[in-house]
Amino acid sequence: MKVLGQLFGLQNGVATIFPALFFGVASIYAFHALARTRLHENASLFATAAYALYPGATFFVSAYPTSIMNLLVIITFLAFNKKRYFIAAIAAGVSTAGGALLVFF
Repeated sequence: MKVLGQLFGLQNGVATIFPALFFGVASIYAFHALARTRLHENASLFATAAYALYPGATFFVSAYPTSIMNLLVIITFLAFNKKRYFIAAIAAGVSTAGGALLVFF
């Protein structure tokens, strides 16, 4: 985030929000892709809306690694569903760098 701030001349606060927002939006799209593999169309749209609007989604616009952790966990499940176990293992392994709680995943 510090490099992003220096490259684009952003204040530290703004530089920390842009990556979180980007990965938060990406996690919403990835969640919808995952929901479509498991649910009917209407249910997947409802589940995606619930995911995007749940109170924890406020972390998608804050300087916490929640959005990238969510994205990596969703990618893990997507890869696992497609039987791409190596990609699932890589995504799960990288996600542990985002937060200590994901070590248990």
